[in-house]
Amino acid sequence: MKTLIRNGIILDGSGQSEKTGDILIENEKIEAISKDVAIKEDVDRVIDAEGSFVAPGFVDINNESDHYLTLFTAPEQESLIAQGVTTIIVGNNGSSLAPVFRDNLKSIRKWGRVNINIDWQTISDFLKYLKKMKLRLNIHTLVGHSTMRRGIIGEEQRDLTDKELEQLIILTEKCIEGGAKGISFGLKYNHSNQTPFNELLELTRLAKKLDVPVVFQPRNEKENIFSFIEEIAALVETLGPNNCPKIEITHLHARQNIADEICQTVVVINDLKNKGVDINFDVAPFTQVSNPLYLYFPSWFCYGNFETMINSLNNSFVRKRLLTDLQNSHYDFSNMIVSRAQEQLSCLNGKSIAYLAEKRSLSGEEMMMMMELFKMNAGQIMIICNELSWPETLGLLEHPLSIITTQSPGLNYSGFNFLPHPASFNTFPRFLSLIKEKEVELSWPEAIRKISAEPAAKIGLKKRGLIAPDYFADLTIFNPEKLNSKIDIRNPINKIGGIEYVFINGKLILENGVLKDHPDGRILEKKNEKSQ
Repeated sequence: MKTLIRNGIILDGSGQSEKTGDILIENEKIEAISKDVAIKEDVDRVIDAEGSFVAPGFVDINNESDHYLTLFTAPEQESLIAQGVTTIIVGNNGSSLAPVFRDNLKSIRKWGRVNINIDWQTISDFLKYLKKMKLRLNIHTLVGHSTMRRGIIGEEQRDLTDKELEQLIILTEKCIEGGAKGISFGLKYNHSNQTPFNELLELTRLAKKLDVPVVFQPRNEKENIFSFIEEIAALVETLGPNNCPKIEITHLHARQNIADEICQTVVVINDLKNKGVDINFDVAPFTQVSNPLYLYFPSWFCYGNFETMINSLNNSFVRKRLLTDLQNSHYDFSNMIVSRAQEQLSCLNGKSIAYLAEKRSLSGEEMMMMMELFKMNAGQIMIICNELSWPETLGLLEHPLSIITTQSPGLNYSGFNFLPHPASFNTFPRFLSLIKEKEVELSWPEAIRKISAEPAAKIGLKKRGLIAPDYFADLTIFNPEKLNSKIDIRNPINKIGGIEYVFINGKLILENGVLKDHPDGRILEKKNEKSQ
């Protein structure tokens, strides 16, 4: 199969200036790039891309399609392909769908309420399972630190013993050998929030030995994110810059109350880069964040599992203290919207906490409503809230070390009964529209590098992320004039437009916004990369 893309404005992903030319695809690879590729008689398809940009397919290295189990409920991943994504990396934020033992998958199921046949245990088994699914886009996984920790000590929140730490190191090495692309840490969440420095150090040292990246989601991101980046700097100082693996800081949120700390954090990241550390951070072009409701409770309340927290609400002293702390938090409850309640309570989705409190005759007692919602949903409830600073977010998007990610699951355009974050549908078109509208001061070549070659290199993908001969033909063709940056948090599935064609492994998957029935996604395993 041969396809010729003619007259497109080529942004090759390297950051180099754009050029007008033709691209010849033969089977799954890019065969030739030229100002004028001669049309041969055996070309099967010709696409005229005049006036449009031709870019490498977008690489989303912080994707959550596994956490919400939409890999299984929406295997087409329509919302991602429709915005130009060709490759996703899952297993982020400390949680992965493998390895499975000691019922550690319960920690994932709470956000993805679907019955699936767990026909795997190891990372290798999981990748084999994905192969059978014939996904439309390319996929691979990190291994989650919290997932492994839960497998060793269950729901206990404590330091590991020396023997348990040894078990964790051995298990992590087996997971990497089994195919995992790196190690992710979700230090903001209960089970891993108290992970000691030595544990992080040993796993970071192991990552360097195995030549894989480490991905850190910060702890204390709402209150003292600078202390977290100081911890990363201490890891670098202990190991030495030359002995550090690739480092990705994920979910670097420019919260309104810590704008100064964000600036200081970025200064430290720059300093680490200047010392020779391969370090980046990822950001999404939105001011809305989606979090479990419990993360809005004070830290002293958030110890133990959901059952422990719910039972503690029966204690009058705990309730009184919690109410006082929530009153002093100064949350805008009209801005806190239920995005995902338990299935039997899906009528709550899209409603603000202030609205629900009023309907329940709890007007002025939104704090009581928060506790009610937590109990009603057995802790399994998500909130979407506008809480980031737009000027600082724009600064992060522009920064040379930032990578753009969805931080959200892929979905289809129908078939779900919750309120998704608009990032599931509009991350990359919105980012590109901000370039067009000059809200983000980046050149087109630099913008495309942030969503293709840079993330591909960070995660270690071979022959992807660039438009170059013998590279896999993962391509996105978009018309910049049709892009716009408008979003509607209550109608997130509104299509922004602009994405015209998407190729994955040489096959045309999206044509004029319509998904085609060509499941040709790949599991990007190390053993296959020699040929990639």
